[in-house]
Amino acid sequence: MNFYHLIDVIPFGMATIILLVGASVMSSKRPITILVLIATGLYMVAQSTWFSSYLVGNVWGRDLSNYIWFAFNTSTMGIFIWTLLLNSKK
Repeated sequence: MNFYHLIDVIPFGMATIILLVGASVMSSKRPITILVLIATGLYMVAQSTWFSSYLVGNVWGRDLSNYIWFAFNTSTMGIFIWTLLLNSKK
């Protein structure tokens, strides 16, 4: 039995922790916190949809999740840029 695909469980678990911890910190009303939670949610949807579609051979689901991956990747780069800009102002 091949377990190479189980490596995806590690970032999925980390994303779950981020959502649980981030939900408790969201009261700070910092836009970056909300953006991090949105990006993490997008990651969880994209990862689970792509992986399950891949396993069952669903091409339409795999392609749809690729668009969700695009949204996640774009929001992640936005977070990185935002963080760099905030750090450069200090």
